[in-house]
Amino acid sequence: MSKLHIRLEEIKAKGIGRNYKALLQEFTQAKYKQLPTYRVVEASGPDHDKGFTVEVVLGDRALGTGSGKSKRAAEMDAARAAWEKLTAD
Repeated sequence: MSKLHIRLEEIKAKGIGRNYKALLQEFTQAKYKQLPTYRVVEASGPDHDKGFTVEVVLGDRALGTGSGKSKRAAEMDAARAAWEKLTAD
């Protein structure tokens, strides 16, 4: 079992409250030697109640999409989706 796999298992076991953006950044940097980027795909609603859809990308590959009431929340949701996809057993 590789050190990376062992580390992933330790991180998975930690539970709720994860910083998925940091986890995804650490994972992609270790495995692919690249950092993910985030781009707003959609912003909708009135200024006082906007919703955002964000996509997380690694190189030219979309890893996940997320949504939220702020860009930060949408980025975290996208990072969570990407993290779960990349670390699925």
